[in-house]
Order: sequence, then C-alpha cells, then structure tokens
Amino acid sequence: MKLAYLGIEGSFSHQAACEAFGNHHEGVMVDRFVDVCQAVKEGSARYGVLPIENSTTGVIGSAIDLIQK
Repeated sequence: MKLAYLGIEGSFSHQAACEAFGNHHEGVMVDRFVDVCQAVKEGSARYGVLPIENSTTGVIGSAIDLIQK
C-alpha cells in the first residue's frame, strides 16, 4: 500500500504513518502539504498523512483546510 507523507523517512509524518498503518507500506515522500493531497487525488498514493497539530505552533490550519477540500 502506498502512503504519502511530508518529509523523509524518519520524519514525524513518516513515524505517524508507521504508527497508523504499520511498517508494511511504500512511502511517497513529498515536500508540501498540498503534494500529499495531490498524490491521493491522482492515485499515486492510497492514503495521505498530514499533521493537524504540533507542540510548537499548535493547530496547523493549512493542513486542515486541505483536508476539508
């Protein structure tokens, strides 16, 4: 199964993907939130993992906006 997430292997988004889906997936590593959504929309990934909150800045509104679209 292909999962799109922000950053490289070992990033927080990659760790979240592994936590949610296990280690048996193929990563589609992207650089921007919008690229995660685009990968799912175009079918190059079945699922996408986006952060919606972090301990430094709190809620990540741009990611939530993309999920709503």
